[in-house]
Amino acid sequence: MGMQQTFFAAAENLSGKRHRSCPAFNPTFYTTFVMAFASIYPAGMAADGGKNVVVRDKKLVVGAHAWYSGQRDKKQTAGEREMFTAEHLIWMVLCAAFIAGMTVLSTKKRWSLRQTGYVMTAICAFSEVSKVMSEMRASPAGGMALDPGALPFHLCSLMLFGVLYITFGREGRARQAVISFLAVMGTLGSFCAIMIPTNGTDLTQIYAYQCFVYHAGLLWFCLHLLLSGRAELGAKALVRNLGLLLALTFAMLYVNGALSAYGTNFMYVVRPPMEGLPFLNLDRGWYVYLLRLMLLGAGLVTLFHLPFILRERKKKREAAGAGRIGK
Repeated sequence: MGMQQTFFAAAENLSGKRHRSCPAFNPTFYTTFVMAFASIYPAGMAADGGKNVVVRDKKLVVGAHAWYSGQRDKKQTAGEREMFTAEHLIWMVLCAAFIAGMTVLSTKKRWSLRQTGYVMTAICAFSEVSKVMSEMRASPAGGMALDPGALPFHLCSLMLFGVLYITFGREGRARQAVISFLAVMGTLGSFCAIMIPTNGTDLTQIYAYQCFVYHAGLLWFCLHLLLSGRAELGAKALVRNLGLLLALTFAMLYVNGALSAYGTNFMYVVRPPMEGLPFLNLDRGWYVYLLRLMLLGAGLVTLFHLPFILRERKKKREAAGAGRIGK
């Protein structure tokens, strides 16, 4: 029996069985017992000062947040998540080369949207399979379980469903709306993900490959949508895209709330993606951070649409002028 199984067996024995024969049940003793074992337990249960170790109905309960957080923190150290290190610059150069090469190839060969979608679907499959296989964690009850933090609820992760719909869906207004939304959010999200390496930059870790390969592929796919003219980004598209982004943001408040025990941070509405960021930080509290996050997102999306809106208005003026001349 391993250390984890031994710990949980002993905890269950003390909290769920022995107290029945012990009239002087003392919750403090059992909590102390857990904290003592936490020093040698690899999940890092004591990371939050024991807040996730409680006695409920005279039974010892070890919070899942401590378990999954401890497992997830092994993924990389804080130093591996720093921006613009030598390894990060290497990844940035590789991503730029990949995006440029695929853009030239797809443009020169005149790939159709479906052909481009097939390639991006393969990239999505590689990304998700590698993420799932690398994010399986030893379950406290035995066996393996997927870390809830690996669920595809980040903005860029949600884009993979858009890729599948664009590739295999039928033509129509819904498909066009998805194309326009993905072209904007995928471009901005992928660029930010490459610049802010939340999964680390270690060239020996699968996490880094999964992150950079997927976001580089997504950025190339979005650029293809823009350069091929398939994305329609006028004033109506701006309103629609802002509405969808706002809806997703509020939806993630509920999702993160439901999964708060596991320390999820989908779309970074719980806390900043990294510590030490100059604008997105918790220095003035969470409400100010969330407001800044939403304003930053809305501002970037608006600026992204602005050239297309100006071009749209110019075409309307030219068409109106041509109509008056014809009369």
